[in-house]
Amino acid sequence: MPVALILAGLVALFAVLTLRRQYQNWRRVKNDQLMPSDERSYLRRQVYRRVFCGALLLVLAGMIAGTYLSGMEERANQIAARRDAAVANGEQGERPPPSEDDKQFVRLWGGYWIAILVLLFFIFSAAIVDIWATRRYALQQLSRIRSDHRTLLERDLAVYRQQRANDRMKPRE
Repeated sequence: MPVALILAGLVALFAVLTLRRQYQNWRRVKNDQLMPSDERSYLRRQVYRRVFCGALLLVLAGMIAGTYLSGMEERANQIAARRDAAVANGEQGERPPPSEDDKQFVRLWGGYWIAILVLLFFIFSAAIVDIWATRRYALQQLSRIRSDHRTLLERDLAVYRQQRANDRMKPRE
C-alpha cells in the first residue's frame, strides 16, 4: 500500500509540475508579440495537449490513491484470502459460491481498475500525439532552414561569380 501511495504522489507531483510549466509557456506565448504566427500556433496547441495530459495524470494519481485510501484493495484482498482459505481447508474440488455482495464488489473493483487502465491508455496516446506533432513541426522547421540556407548559398555564389567576372574584365597593369 505505501508503494502505491508513493507512486500516486509522484504522479500527482509530476502532473502539477507539468501543469505549472505549461501555464508559464501559455503566458509566454500570449505575451510575446514578436513570435512568428506558425510558432505561436504550434506552441499554443502544444500547451493544450500537455495540459490535457497533465490533467489526466492528476486524475490517474487520484484514482490510484483512491483505491487504496478507500479500502477497496484491502477488501479485494480479504475476498481473495477467504476464497483461498476455503480451498485450502479441504474443499479441493468445490469452491464455496461467493456472496452476492462480494460479486458486486469484485465487479466494481474490476471496473475501477479497467477505468484506470483506459485512462493510462489515453495518457500514452496523448503523449504519442504530442511527440508526433513535435516531430512534424521540427521537420517543417528543418526544411525551412535548409531552404533558407540553400537560397543564401545560391545568392552568395551568384555574387562570387559576378565578382570573378568583373575581375576578369579589368585591365591588368
